[in-house]
Amino acid sequence: MGSGSQNLEALYDSMKSLLGQRAGVINELKRCNQKRRELRAELKRVSDTIKSERYALDKYFDQSEASKKLRKDILAKIREVRTKVDSTGQMLSKFEKAAPKLSGDILQKKLKEFEWKLQVERLTREEEKQLVQHIKELEIKLKLWKQAYSARTEMSKLLSEANELKANLDELTALRQNMRPEVEQKKNNLDLLMKTREQLREEMNGTLTDIKELEENLHRLDAELSSLEEKRSQMLKDTREFSRRMDRERQTQAIQQMKSQVQEKLARGEKVTFDQLKLVFSDEHSESLK
Repeated sequence: MGSGSQNLEALYDSMKSLLGQRAGVINELKRCNQKRRELRAELKRVSDTIKSERYALDKYFDQSEASKKLRKDILAKIREVRTKVDSTGQMLSKFEKAAPKLSGDILQKKLKEFEWKLQVERLTREEEKQLVQHIKELEIKLKLWKQAYSARTEMSKLLSEANELKANLDELTALRQNMRPEVEQKKNNLDLLMKTREQLREEMNGTLTDIKELEENLHRLDAELSSLEEKRSQMLKDTREFSRRMDRERQTQAIQQMKSQVQEKLARGEKVTFDQLKLVFSDEHSESLK
């Protein structure tokens, strides 16, 4: 009996130890699950930030490509304007050399005066011939003046256009220069975010591995506890059965002792009670002793 009690106490100690381990595993599981939730939230935040940064970078790249195309178009236009400026400059130089020093208004006024004189005044043949010659010369001079004026106007327009294109090019260059540090900063931020996300994923994988191991450990502890609980139940059952058997043995010994005493009294011719006789001769008691 003493050995069974000791075995039961040892079993209780084992169960207590396993329950303590189980409580520790459950607490660690709670901590790991909380960490997993925090990591998942942080991963989502970092992934959303990466998406935002990529979108911003894509916009920068689109703007950069657009600015490259625009710069190419502006440079092509500048070259075209320069070609026209050179051509118009040569033409203007030619016209200015041939054009009269007088203004177009004066030439136009003189031409009208000669034409009026030719139509109104009575002229000799020689005077008319000379006047017609003057009109032709004025018409030529006026034409040259108009060509020179037109060339100067075109030159002014081309130079203005060239200046505007140059200003646009300078503005575009400044924009690209200002954009470059921002793009580099965005790229650096994106690289850092990508590394952070990778670290978080590795940490998440490690946490998931820890959770899996803890769950396996918990299942093992539950299985061991279940096995010990079965042993405990069997030991308690065995102990109760042993106690009942001992009680029956003690009862049997007591009845046998009483029966022997009654038989001795009968052998000595002493009086015995009816119950004592029943104890000796009753089949019921005999059946109870089997």
